[in-house]
Amino acid sequence: MALKLSDLVIMSDVDGTLVRLGQPVHPRNVQALERFVSKGGHFAISTGRGREFTRPLVEQLPVNFPCVIFNGGAIYDFSTEEYLMEIDLPEHSTQYIQEVMDRFPQIAVIAVDSDHYLDINGGAAEHYGDVYPNKSTIKIAMSDLKGKLMKSLMLLHPQWAEEFMAYVEEKQFPGVRFVPTNSHLIEMLPEHSSKGNALQKLMEKKKIHLDRLVAIGDYYNDKEMIELAGIGVTMHTAPDDLKALAQMLVCDCREGSLGDLVEQLEARYQ
Repeated sequence: MALKLSDLVIMSDVDGTLVRLGQPVHPRNVQALERFVSKGGHFAISTGRGREFTRPLVEQLPVNFPCVIFNGGAIYDFSTEEYLMEIDLPEHSTQYIQEVMDRFPQIAVIAVDSDHYLDINGGAAEHYGDVYPNKSTIKIAMSDLKGKLMKSLMLLHPQWAEEFMAYVEEKQFPGVRFVPTNSHLIEMLPEHSSKGNALQKLMEKKKIHLDRLVAIGDYYNDKEMIELAGIGVTMHTAPDDLKALAQMLVCDCREGSLGDLVEQLEARYQ
């Protein structure tokens, strides 16, 4: 049986895909998503952001399906205000953070718990405010970092990224993995945490076949969900190896990427 728009679930990455950090969502995206949902489609967000950092977008957009947050570390249903899944970093991850900061003193690290972005020693605000303009971070001393963490952000200049990744791959820190999420950011995530794994669990829970999943993202932390989806989507500006995995390409988010996607889906599925 031919699929219809009402059969589809669009899961969209946020930063670089739906919107640029610190900029408003393009009106074309809002209007197209409202049209898609009005025709029976389901839309949700799959992001590296935490719950409260995601909430303003959920309130602005027609989200009607549980969202993947923390780059696959959790699934959260904003309609019922409940976690459907959570994966924390191992308890000893603070030791890994200290080791990484000792080896690369030029980087800044933000530890992320369920609701807060904790700027260790204030390095992100002091040295990386131009590339990570998150005004909601809280400065904290490394010695005061306690409690469970969902992930950790490593801010660095692109020329150090290759050396950083070679170091963490050689160290093989147990229980975690490191994933580049843009040219200035590498995230430490729980070992089995990914957008793809979380989406697979969510679709199984909702009893929706993966051929009805439309997943759109722009960088390597989106790779697993683009591969998983029946329709994987990325931008014309994405890395070439990511574009090779996608079935559809769309314009930059500053031109209305989700609007472009919905228009292509409307042409294909009536």
